[in-house]
Amino acid sequence: MPKRSALRARILTLYRILSEESDAEHPIPLADLLARLAAEGIPAERKSLYEDFEALRCVGFDVRYQNPSGWCLVSGALESAELRLLVDTVQAAHTISLEQSRTLIEKLTKLASCHQKEQLRRELWVEGRVKSTNDSVYANIDCIQESLRQQCTLSFQYFTYDEHKQKVLRREGARYVTSPRALIWNHENYYLVALDHRSDSLRHYRVDKMQRLQCLTLPAKGTEEPFDPAEYSRRHFSMFGGREAHVTIRAHKRLVGVLLDRFGMEAALRPDGIEHVLLEGNLSLSPQFFAWLFGLGEEAQLLSPYWAVQEYQGQLRLALERHSGFS
Repeated sequence: MPKRSALRARILTLYRILSEESDAEHPIPLADLLARLAAEGIPAERKSLYEDFEALRCVGFDVRYQNPSGWCLVSGALESAELRLLVDTVQAAHTISLEQSRTLIEKLTKLASCHQKEQLRRELWVEGRVKSTNDSVYANIDCIQESLRQQCTLSFQYFTYDEHKQKVLRREGARYVTSPRALIWNHENYYLVALDHRSDSLRHYRVDKMQRLQCLTLPAKGTEEPFDPAEYSRRHFSMFGGREAHVTIRAHKRLVGVLLDRFGMEAALRPDGIEHVLLEGNLSLSPQFFAWLFGLGEEAQLLSPYWAVQEYQGQLRLALERHSGFS
């Protein structure tokens, strides 16, 4: 083998060994690296490996010596905790199917060292999770992103499920025509936020419940109007529509963390006596909001607006009536 080709083969093989078998917690002794290269028919000396390490560093790879153990490659590599977070997110995501989850996790594990792979595979579990049965989610997301990029109208069918777990098309199968605003990840699902042309108002749609998407040549409407996805998500948490309102809640101070998780750090919060706080924020008052409020128990009280308090009281009375026949 010509000298230059031998040098290239040595550096590339060294990089492959370091990237696949080393990380910050598992450096490889220099003697082991020399033995590995020799086993692949690539002779090397200590001095030549030091030159190779420097060459790799010069092009941006973070090759380090972990005293007193050996050498490792950490540049561009995901740490174990980062990989764990990504894999856990994929496992928990309702939006993608079981098979898509397995495929994506397998791709993620290819970014790990052999030691990280072994740990990840010991901890993986996807079966038993609630998963989407719609394998077109990836294609749906691509189409939505394309419509956002081109600022064009997006058309699709939207469905739900009946008591037999069969798809039922909304609007009797008529296509929804929308002007997309944003793609939002919320509560382990993707949602399209778009201007619905029929109602001329913003709506959100579960991406895994959309089918037969089409990017139309018609330009999207209202793209010049400001839109804040974060603010929209805060106001419509649980992703169910309702009447928007500026609400005030009185709660025990031990619930401050729970309140801020729902309303965000931007919500107005002030003390109300020694043990309580008052929180003010804007959101959509949906049945899911009232269910969340009920879950806080006697330590939280909705104070305003007055119409919302009346609506909440009515729902509580209705729930009590429905369960009054049980002993």
